[in-house]
Amino acid sequence: MENPANDVIELTMSYAVPRCLHVVAELGIADALEETPRTAAELAMKAGANPDALARALRLLCAYGVFEMKDGRFAHTPTSRLLRSDHPQSIRSFVRMIGNPAKGAGKRSSCCNIRYVREKHHRVRLCLAERGSTWRSIPRKVVFLMKR
Repeated sequence: MENPANDVIELTMSYAVPRCLHVVAELGIADALEETPRTAAELAMKAGANPDALARALRLLCAYGVFEMKDGRFAHTPTSRLLRSDHPQSIRSFVRMIGNPAKGAGKRSSCCNIRYVREKHHRVRLCLAERGSTWRSIPRKVVFLMKR
């Protein structure tokens, strides 16, 4: 243990990294990225995701070498290419399966989607919502509401 603070942060983030990886696989971000580096806004538009939340998830995955950032745009690495559905050794389906609450670690680590959800006051906010909820009932079942 070189730096105890870094060790605690790493342990704390051990939940966020797999969740981000699962969300990116579920949304098909590696497929949307194609061969051209793209901004989070461009990728979010293709995936129907919140651009700010997607940028945060992708930056976190960049820190782990899954994607890389070039001039403010996200680009593929050999690791991210494995999340493409057309890659010969694709593990996208595996990542999606492990993130599925029926196959993965259970309800506590349920599949989360980066989506827009309409609230009572007609504001659109990003939420991590339980998979399987109907979109009309999501506000009652919000697991975690991220502020933009």
